[in-house]
Amino acid sequence: MSNFKSAKLKSQVIRVKCKHKKCKERSNILKDEMIFKTYRLVNIFKIFTNSVFSRRNCLHKGGAPVLKKTLQFPKIDRLRALKRELLSAPDTAPSGCVEAIRDYLWLQKQLVGFPGCSITIIHKNRVIMNEGLGYIDLENRVAATSESVYRIASISKTLTSTALGVLLYRKQLQLDDSITKTQSKYDITIRQCASHTSGIRHYNPKSNEFLSQTRYESSKQALKIFEKDPLLFVPGTNFYYSTYNYTVLSAIIESITKQSFESFLQTQVFCPLQMDHTYCEYHSPIIPHRSKQYKRNDSHTQLINAPFVDNSNKFAGGGVLSTSWDIAWFGHVLINRMDDELLLPKDVVLQLLAPYKRQNIDNKDSSENMLLTSKDGKKYGYGIGWKVQISDVCKSANGDDIVYLLEASHSGGACGGSSFLLVRPKEQLVVCIMINFDDAPVTAIATQIAQIVESLI
Repeated sequence: MSNFKSAKLKSQVIRVKCKHKKCKERSNILKDEMIFKTYRLVNIFKIFTNSVFSRRNCLHKGGAPVLKKTLQFPKIDRLRALKRELLSAPDTAPSGCVEAIRDYLWLQKQLVGFPGCSITIIHKNRVIMNEGLGYIDLENRVAATSESVYRIASISKTLTSTALGVLLYRKQLQLDDSITKTQSKYDITIRQCASHTSGIRHYNPKSNEFLSQTRYESSKQALKIFEKDPLLFVPGTNFYYSTYNYTVLSAIIESITKQSFESFLQTQVFCPLQMDHTYCEYHSPIIPHRSKQYKRNDSHTQLINAPFVDNSNKFAGGGVLSTSWDIAWFGHVLINRMDDELLLPKDVVLQLLAPYKRQNIDNKDSSENMLLTSKDGKKYGYGIGWKVQISDVCKSANGDDIVYLLEASHSGGACGGSSFLLVRPKEQLVVCIMINFDDAPVTAIATQIAQIVESLI
């Protein structure tokens, strides 16, 4: 810890006491941007992650807390090379395309009235756009940039889906395992939780759970909000979107890994993918470039600061902070480059993207794909943390479903934040937009931007 003690910076200091018997001194953890830039990967995630995010998982090694399990970085060199290639590739997009997108965003900013946004567009291993528009802090006139950090809201579910994929690949769980084996009283499966077919309720508007200000120290503790409530339907027979499904999943991950959910995300998802500006949201830490959050007043006549909320009741389903670049990069690696298997094997990714099925109550061995058809004939379903658009579903020789994926996406709506991630593997296109305003039509905006890109490139 001498490196940290000798750093003479005017920073917020958090004192963390290691619980190991040999640790008698308190450790000073300097939470400053210097740490993020100077002490990359090993130093950060052995010391910072354990002390701040997972204090109960510390061992003694040279006076500093370290992770119990060795960090795993699958194909890290290839990931680094791909990221360098992506960022250094010349921008060959027609100038008219970028200008058209900027004009469209300015128009939406005026029509909707949101303060600021950041957008990242990746197309065929080229970064078409990676910039900000407007302000992330109206009072101090701080401009939005590609490094601005927003509430990504329900896009958090795609990250939790990936965490499940890690455990699935390691054979530490199966999607059809009953969650009664691990954490919850509900007789439902992991797949049903992840696909919103469990029957678990969503936020209760009467108790204002969406704007919760209560701190929960673990996912298991957050289960108390709804664990005694009845199911809305027989698990597997219907679809009902509920963020609390993902609170259950985070409790399962904690039970299996014996570490906190946020620590597992940091070490097994964020760190291998080099998502350096993605965090579970806590109010007190100093996070560089964190955006302020805004909403409209009750009469919808002016912008005001969004109220304080504590998202510890839904880290897995809506409590992550990130940049548009980190999330776009995540979608590009996981889906557009799934054949390269840089984080997960392709067969695992395809399991995460497979649309949910409705179970037949009279015959439990019988099921059918639950797909919605839009007015223009497009077929949509929900997989494991992803909304998917498919062209067709057919059977393989051994009877398994073969899904032809056209698009994977997820929207997010939080207190003072709106976000959307869109991935089209056939076109090798990723669009990610984040806005510091809680009522922005992000789905329509991102879809229109994707159409602009495809029509001009």
